[in-house]
Amino acid sequence: MSEAVYHQRSTPDRMKISLIIPAFKSSATIARCLTSFTSQSLPPFEIIVVDSSPDDSVGEIVQRQFPQITYIHSTERLLPHAARTLGVEKSCGDVLVFSDSDIYAYSNWLENLIEVHTNLGGVIIGSFTTHTKRWLDWGIHITKLYSLLPSDKVRSIDFCATGNMLCSRKDFSLSGGFEVNELLGDMLIGWAFVSKHIPLHFAPQALVEHHHIQRFLPFLNECYQRGADFGRLRVKYFQWTKSRTVRHLLITLSGLRLISLMWMEGKSTWNARLFLIFLLTFPISLMGQLFWLLGESKAYIHVVRN
Repeated sequence: MSEAVYHQRSTPDRMKISLIIPAFKSSATIARCLTSFTSQSLPPFEIIVVDSSPDDSVGEIVQRQFPQITYIHSTERLLPHAARTLGVEKSCGDVLVFSDSDIYAYSNWLENLIEVHTNLGGVIIGSFTTHTKRWLDWGIHITKLYSLLPSDKVRSIDFCATGNMLCSRKDFSLSGGFEVNELLGDMLIGWAFVSKHIPLHFAPQALVEHHHIQRFLPFLNECYQRGADFGRLRVKYFQWTKSRTVRHLLITLSGLRLISLMWMEGKSTWNARLFLIFLLTFPISLMGQLFWLLGESKAYIHVVRN
């Protein structure tokens, strides 16, 4: 069978769905998170929480309030994609669903993911809104997730977001799985799916809330670090030459990339009927994208100089 058609389609009456959630110091959100996942109109076959917190606070909540959930505690600190990989290894479902411990799902979330997967196959990415409605939270949310705001139509995309993602176990294995030592593992697995001709679809009706708890300066630092990781991994994965890296560096430093990113944010928020919020939080988005591009430029300069 050719790679172009090697992605599994599943039907609700046959599938076993494994939901995998990494956790680290998540005691403030884990109860609400798991309540939302155990209250689905189409409940998953199993839910696995992989916790690498240094204390027992998350484990006590899970084991006391959700005894039906499989709880795994690692004494070693695991990055999110390492925790997800461990959860996959311990799971038994033929369909894998990934989320996070600060995500709260709407009651028909999983049903909507499965419906699109049944109809189209491939990898399904759902949409995100923010749980808290503060000015800073909206700005952070739009900056990070503007491409996955709720909209009207299912569409093809070329990236993943593991806070709201479904795929078959076969497709996951074909992709090679997560890069466990990279924080941008969802980006890397998205590139891997595309390279294997596994389609990615955005399902806007599969909606979750993201509980943002960041302050402004840590948010800017995260944007800078993620931008640097993105630049480094982009050059490595696509085997850019130094001349191509220089071209992208110059385009980034010219300000054209920043203009493009802000334009895409505006377009996405317009389609999601959130354009007024985009305008009100524009300074946060602008600073976040600027720090991302500074980090990205740093990575390109490092490549050129070495």
